[in-house]
Amino acid sequence: MRPPISAQHLAPLPVPAVRKSPARPLPMLRPAFLLLAAAVCLLPVLGYQLYAPGLGSGFFFDDYPNLSGLAHVSDLHSAIAFITEPKGGPLGRPVALASFLLNTPSWEVAPADFIHTNICLHLLNALLLMWCALRVQRLRGDTGLRAHWLALAVAALWMAQPLLVSTNLMIVQRMTTLALTFSLLGTLGYLKGLELLAARRVRAGYATLSASVVLGTVLAVFSKENGALLPLLLLVLQATLLQRTVAPLGAAYKKWTLVFLGLPALCILGYILKLLPNLAGAYSTRDFTWQERVLTEPRIVLRYLSLLLMPRRALIGPFQDDFPVSTGLLQPATTLAALLLIAGLIASALWLRRRAPVYAFAVLWFFAGHLLESTIIPLELYFEHRNYLPAIGPVVAIAALALRRSSTVGSAAGASAQPAPARRGGLLGPALLVVYGALVATVCHAVAAVQGDKLTSAMVWHQEHPESVRATENLALAYAMMGNYHAAGEAMARFADAHPQDLGVGMQALQLSCFTGQAGARIAQYKAHPERITTGRLNGIICDALDKTAKIIMQDACPGLSRADFYWLGNEILKNKHIATGREVGYCANDALAMLYFDERDFAATMQHVEAAFSYRTYLPVAERLVEIPISAGRFDLARQNLELMRAKTPKNIFQAKIWNDSITAHEKLIDRLEKSAHAPASQPASQP
Repeated sequence: MRPPISAQHLAPLPVPAVRKSPARPLPMLRPAFLLLAAAVCLLPVLGYQLYAPGLGSGFFFDDYPNLSGLAHVSDLHSAIAFITEPKGGPLGRPVALASFLLNTPSWEVAPADFIHTNICLHLLNALLLMWCALRVQRLRGDTGLRAHWLALAVAALWMAQPLLVSTNLMIVQRMTTLALTFSLLGTLGYLKGLELLAARRVRAGYATLSASVVLGTVLAVFSKENGALLPLLLLVLQATLLQRTVAPLGAAYKKWTLVFLGLPALCILGYILKLLPNLAGAYSTRDFTWQERVLTEPRIVLRYLSLLLMPRRALIGPFQDDFPVSTGLLQPATTLAALLLIAGLIASALWLRRRAPVYAFAVLWFFAGHLLESTIIPLELYFEHRNYLPAIGPVVAIAALALRRSSTVGSAAGASAQPAPARRGGLLGPALLVVYGALVATVCHAVAAVQGDKLTSAMVWHQEHPESVRATENLALAYAMMGNYHAAGEAMARFADAHPQDLGVGMQALQLSCFTGQAGARIAQYKAHPERITTGRLNGIICDALDKTAKIIMQDACPGLSRADFYWLGNEILKNKHIATGREVGYCANDALAMLYFDERDFAATMQHVEAAFSYRTYLPVAERLVEIPISAGRFDLARQNLELMRAKTPKNIFQAKIWNDSITAHEKLIDRLEKSAHAPASQPASQP
């Protein structure tokens, strides 16, 4: 029999004391997170301070041919005409041109406004890059504080790269900046799509992936053509840093990759191969052959890489067209070494992409980014802005290497748990990174300060590159903007005399000689050696020089250079052996001759050269002159005939076609009204009382 339950049996059992752990602070309130947040907020502020000395950089020669249409923008119609005019490149770059409308009131009067916008876009790109880097780290399984610091370091180092200063301080290079903006936005969407796939949201994932790649690539391409590299660069990203992320996604993702990344990348290679049969003709206006370009570019690309890793102000500047050309594998000897080194880097990156994905990413991203502009396409040899996108690769490698063993940076609250030696070792990488970043920022500030002083920078660059035609032109422009036309003329004359084969420099020297009193002597030299004109190298600089020279002559302000001299000069240029490939020069020469003949009221000669100009370039302004000049002469029959010619040449671009059709309609109405007015009976005079 069980004993009865007493009251003591009903008493509560003693509860063992529980040792309470101290309350853990909320993640966003930890000191490390607060420090990180402050650093992120300071990033654009510090970036703007680095670039602020460059606000005085001013306009450069390339700005005028690409952006001069801003002077005619006054309403929506003229704005669309500016955006859709195909001058910036093969695809017209309408997205980038649209961005310049923000600064329309500042054209030719306030270049600092354009540069301010450029700098802000660069800072936006730095923040987008940081966001991309953070998303990549999360997809790789790194969700700690180290991922945030790594993303910040990548953005800061890239933002402060001295080699990118000229990209942001040269106004027209906003095209390059915007191409990267849309590439980064496309990359962000691609990474978001991968996150959705990892969360088993398949439809939303593939929709996000597809839309991001397509829209990002299209908008980037219509900013600048190298935006077409986005699919190839995403292939590099997923084959290196994200290989473990995409591996479990299966056959469906492989099919998506083939369609949306693989095929566009193959199209780029196909485009390059398609150029091969006609390369000789495409290089006829260059002073190097395509074979020499292929041999020279490896040396240039490795120089880019060395300046990204260890920037030196004396080797950085926008005018590098005096870089020595490789004429053979051993001429100079570094040519073969550069080819072998690049081949070795690419081969090692492919071989080590699983064991060393960061290294593989850095190498493959950098060289893939140079695929269009540093291979066989007939561009100039050396431009720093070509590194704006490729520079991301080496920067990621530097930041990842410095933070590789950073246990302190990677931990929010547990640093004290690490042994003291480990903590000291973990701080070494970040400390070195801070020192390196400070050195990079110092050089960046120095480069911006030089470029921000128009005359000083022009003199420095010309002294460092005396054989650079662009540096000489920039020096002459700086003198001319100060009103010192005599110094500008002397600078161009010296270079033209040393390089008689460069017709662009010669035409600029001729234009400036109107202000130095040497125009007669200079045109006499050309008449004594007409082969300098008929065999000289053509370039777009000739257009601006011919236009300005014709206008100076119309004002009778060029002693020693007569209208007859200019007519002879223009016709000799049209005899140049490269004129068939230098079609822009053919257009400009005819246009300048037509302008001068029209000033003399020579209707037949004017129409002859306007028609010839239209045969070289079907620009709307010259098409309208084909109609307006006959109207002014009362030749309505010829005006209607030219309207039909204009209608037959309507562009395929739907926006340009709309503008052309509106112009045709307006001119038809004008002709109808004038014809009606001409045939109306004259009013009878009132009878006299």
